[in-house]
Amino acid sequence: MLALVLGVVSHWAIPVLICFFLLLGWVRRVPVYEAFIQGGAEGFMTSIRIIPFLVAMFVAIKVFRVSGAMELLAHACSPLLRLFGVPADVLPLYFGSVGVRRFRHAVILGLLADLSGLIASIWICNHLFR
Repeated sequence: MLALVLGVVSHWAIPVLICFFLLLGWVRRVPVYEAFIQGGAEGFMTSIRIIPFLVAMFVAIKVFRVSGAMELLAHACSPLLRLFGVPADVLPLYFGSVGVRRFRHAVILGLLADLSGLIASIWICNHLFR
């Protein structure tokens, strides 16, 4: 019975959300189509603006890997990361991509966020699929 309910909900969730937001925009007298077009244009301009940063990040990561620094850093961090089941390549890539400059608390908070996500997903799955 629960599988049937979850199947129906997952099948209809996105169409219902789209209709809900369209109806909400209509009730609030928002020009929905114009807002959609404006949001699309802003999203396109954002993607154009970040292309140089993406290229620079990809080049920097490639140089970091080719120089051997990635293996050195991954090897140094692997015992701690292995305790939490995190692949060694993820940590330097993540910190480089989001621009973390002060690492002191970032590692601890990142691992706590992963732990809280893991606990929440286990709890949700246990309550939904029992």
